[in-house]
Amino acid sequence: NIQQHTKIIYRSVMQWIKNPFACKEWTDLEEVLIGASMVGIPWAIMRESFVRKLAHRLIETSPRKPDTSPQIWASQMFEVNKGFIIRILIEFSFFFASSKSIVDLDRIYSRCAGSLPLSEREKIYELIDRAAETSNLCEMWIKLGMDEPLPDSVLLPRIMTFFNHVTSHSVSWSQARINTNDDINVPSLVESNNSSSSSSSTTTAAHYQASASKNFSMNKHTIAAKQKAV
Repeated sequence: NIQQHTKIIYRSVMQWIKNPFACKEWTDLEEVLIGASMVGIPWAIMRESFVRKLAHRLIETSPRKPDTSPQIWASQMFEVNKGFIIRILIEFSFFFASSKSIVDLDRIYSRCAGSLPLSEREKIYELIDRAAETSNLCEMWIKLGMDEPLPDSVLLPRIMTFFNHVTSHSVSWSQARINTNDDINVPSLVESNNSSSSSSSTTTAAHYQASASKNFSMNKHTIAAKQKAV
């Protein structure tokens, strides 16, 4: 039953959003990103959790040496993970290329002989091309919606502060317990235009974003405050 499977994925991703460091159901960032986009979980809801886990992955694959400048470390980190980052951005594009649910996409594929309409395909191709052009961490940061387009000289210190925050707290986050007994209110995923479903989804998502933020909230305003303190 496609609707039942969709609900299972929805609940599972929402649990992951609460604390991706402690949740064991999703161990692959690409899979959870695709899963979230398929069941209609808004990017704004999972962005904070996702980017922290992404930062942790990048740090693990390219640890910083004591004498390495932030600029060189950022460059090395991007080059080591370039293929992975571009794949993430391509998969991330589906959040904006189509806001349709699995059921809606299934109807479109059935109606269009197994492919998306031309306008939808062109939109996806454009986003994929833009993702493939990403050349550094600052561009990745902007494309993931973490900040507005600003000079690298402004963005890089923010990114470094963010990454240091993740490094300092990743162990405690991974040791935290997740309350799996919450009754997750799954909105109707069959009728995407149902206004009550949209409201229900927003309410449920807001609840879990609040839970995630309580665990490790650190938005751009917090980053700026930390930089001033230093």
